[in-house]
Amino acid sequence: LNSATAMRPAAALCKADNEGQWAIGIYRGHSPFALAPLESWQPPATTASAWPAANPVFTCAHLNGTSSFVADPFLWVHPQSPYDEMYLFYETKTLSNMQGDIGAAVSRDGGRSFQSLGVVLDEPWHLSYPFVFEHKGAMYMMPEASKSGGLRLYKAEEFPTRWALVREIVQAPLVDASLIPPHVAAAAGFKDGRWYLLASDPRRR
Repeated sequence: LNSATAMRPAAALCKADNEGQWAIGIYRGHSPFALAPLESWQPPATTASAWPAANPVFTCAHLNGTSSFVADPFLWVHPQSPYDEMYLFYETKTLSNMQGDIGAAVSRDGGRSFQSLGVVLDEPWHLSYPFVFEHKGAMYMMPEASKSGGLRLYKAEEFPTRWALVREIVQAPLVDASLIPPHVAAAAGFKDGRWYLLASDPRRR
């Protein structure tokens, strides 16, 4: 936030709607079964940032009055960054069209603070759950887009802010789809070299 924005109450920057108030927090640990919130982290000895940091680390207040909430976060940790760099992709309900778009933010202090990069994917329909993954050196995104009637795959032209449609990969209104790559599937006993897609199909409820 710039100094002018930081002085304004966060509530004034987040417009309430009938879907509730949502924000994003960070937990971490040595395993998925031993996670601790941001507030319990110990600051690095060399830190120059304000401490203690606290959840939520990202809210609609970071978007300067353009969004009513942020939700469905997906965190991509840069594997070779010397600056503890990570990217946050999320659904933002944009006030100008009252639909979900995909936004991005970056942290260069290990998740203690994030800087908004704005909306990075906008379609005529609702978008959420931005599943982001790397394959053969390229970055891909598979957001939930059930209102379009299909599941679409995008490739980063300029990561993390520019994405281009590759194609529709499933002609069904799937919700919150996730891909399981072969090396992960193999650890669960599926050693056939295939990718597995997990999703919810609202037509079968």
